Amino acid sequence: MPDSKLLSCKVYLLVPKKQDKLHAFLQKNLDLDCICPSKSPMASLVFFIKKKESLL
Repeated sequence: MPDSKLLSCKVYLLVPKKQDKLHAFLQKNLDLDCICPSKSPMASLVFFIKKKESLL
């Protein structure tokens, strides 16, 4: 869309434990070529869902 504008919004900070889990997940999936790096200025939210075993 040629007339669209990028929106600026706050970044959601993660506690160190969740940040480490996210980094490990992303690195694993990058290594498996399930995801690829992007240079886009856009981003998406990440949601953590607790499992029945209380793990992330």
